[in-house]
Amino acid sequence: SDVCCQDVDTMVSPTVGVTQSMSASHQMPRPPKGGLSLKVGILTVSDRAAANAYESGDLSGPAVESTIASLIDQMNTSFKDQNIAVAHVEKKIVADEILDIKEVLLHWSGKSTGTSDSDGSLK
Repeated sequence: SDVCCQDVDTMVSPTVGVTQSMSASHQMPRPPKGGLSLKVGILTVSDRAAANAYESGDLSGPAVESTIASLIDQMNTSFKDQNIAVAHVEKKIVADEILDIKEVLLHWSGKSTGTSDSDGSLK
């Protein structure tokens, strides 16, 4: 997998955690004590995935969701005095068009100026 021009498979392993190359320069931040409830948005930007051109469907969005869950599990295990939970996950696939990307991000931030379907998703 290639995300943001970096091979993420060499950066993070769900079973091992952060690899040596990452751990030297990036320490896992200390989460706040107590509970933390997150709202997560996973936006896949891909012309082919938006057009349903992949037989297997989009694989990057589910991979990101799985990585987030794994990292949260690691943090909850490492720091016993806190609990991080994902309260809501919003997922969307759009074509690589600036206006489509912008509208989703504005919608997720509550600043949408566009229209949406009855289920709350963007048209």
